[in-house]
Amino acid sequence: MRASEEVWSKATQKKGAQRKLNEAVTTLLAKKGSYIGFTGSSLVGSMPAKCIQSIKDGIVEAGGDPILLASIEIYDANKIAAWASQHPSVAVWLNQAASGLPLAGFRTLASWTNQGGRTEVRLVEDASDRYYLTGPTSVALPTGGGASVKNAIAFEQAKERVLQHFYAPGRSVRVIGPSGIGKSRFVAEVFKDISNQEACDRRIFSCLLRFQGSRPAAAVTSRDIACADWIGDDYHRR
Repeated sequence: MRASEEVWSKATQKKGAQRKLNEAVTTLLAKKGSYIGFTGSSLVGSMPAKCIQSIKDGIVEAGGDPILLASIEIYDANKIAAWASQHPSVAVWLNQAASGLPLAGFRTLASWTNQGGRTEVRLVEDASDRYYLTGPTSVALPTGGGASVKNAIAFEQAKERVLQHFYAPGRSVRVIGPSGIGKSRFVAEVFKDISNQEACDRRIFSCLLRFQGSRPAAAVTSRDIACADWIGDDYHRR
């Protein structure tokens, strides 16, 4: 279907029929609204401009005046994707609609990091060996002790090891420790800098505050990093 046909009523889209504007376009013209067209196709080069001109021509052919519209815009697949990426809540909603998985609780890295003023309190630098790594997936565990813990390392070392671990897709890190010891702050600090995120070659960092149902919701790609917080001891034991 040509873009011009979109502005006509269905009955007048047939070849040779007297064109008549559909109700939606008639209302837009009367109220000086904006016409925004959506397409799942990617429009390149002069194609968007040609679509807009076709819409104008269709309005004129049906006896209307496109000048009355405040604007005419075309959102193709690329523009829709860019817009959704600039509005994280929309991106999550689209993922939920497409996957059918419940994604309530997903947040951007910035939103989760600043929850409750977490980063408003300056991180006190501590060179003590309070973390140690174990297991095949390089699990980072904050500890309350110091160098007496076997294989213990300091924060900066743990941070660097976690970032290196995420260079390859499909990897995970489990951060374990008593409540209030600083697990969430550790993760927030690891991914705080844009440079760190770029170094990991990841597109977005999402956080699921609570598991939904019997299993965690998942709607991230192999290039994404998802953080699950407040998951409970029963999941930690798995």
